[in-house]
Amino acid sequence: MEWGWSDAHEALDFVLEPSGMTFGELSSQGQIPAKKLFGDYGSKGFDTPSGKVELYSEQLEEWGFDPLPTYRSPLRADDDYPLLVTSWKVGPFVHSGNREVQALRRLHPHPMALVNEKTARTYGIHSGEPMVIETRKGRMVHIARLNASVSPGVVIAEHGWWFPERAPLDGWDESNFNVLTSRDRPYAREMGSSQLRGLPCRISPLDR
Repeated sequence: MEWGWSDAHEALDFVLEPSGMTFGELSSQGQIPAKKLFGDYGSKGFDTPSGKVELYSEQLEEWGFDPLPTYRSPLRADDDYPLLVTSWKVGPFVHSGNREVQALRRLHPHPMALVNEKTARTYGIHSGEPMVIETRKGRMVHIARLNASVSPGVVIAEHGWWFPERAPLDGWDESNFNVLTSRDRPYAREMGSSQLRGLPCRISPLDR
């Protein structure tokens, strides 16, 4: 498994641990009724020092962070990985959901990656053919689609792909954007999260 669990059920048990249930117990029960935990800002305000929506965060400033959103690009393309890959989703699917719905898969049967025609020519990529997208962490395969709106030097690949028509876990990492990402530094200063987009990458035809 991608993050060290022995199988998918063990990973789901870990996610459900705070609820006191295992995946097997949840499967047999079907659902867990949830309490309504939203909308109380109307009576007591938001969980900010002022109780209001704060575009300028004095709390972040007090902690030593930028009080306003600031663009930073900690990872840059280089000679080995000269392109940047980011992710996008398509209408029929919600994250990794609905790939098993045949009517939706007929609308969009394969994972797609958008590249500029200039970028495609440089790396021998042809529209409609499979290409490899590789970062320092891992690699995946998507079908190339040329798109003039994509900036040269950028690859836009769909996320959330798996293949429910195959055996369980068969090909889970074949077109999975997660295999391109890393838990290594640099992390976001404010939250400690890993960088999920704008990853240095390289591309090639699948048969190269």
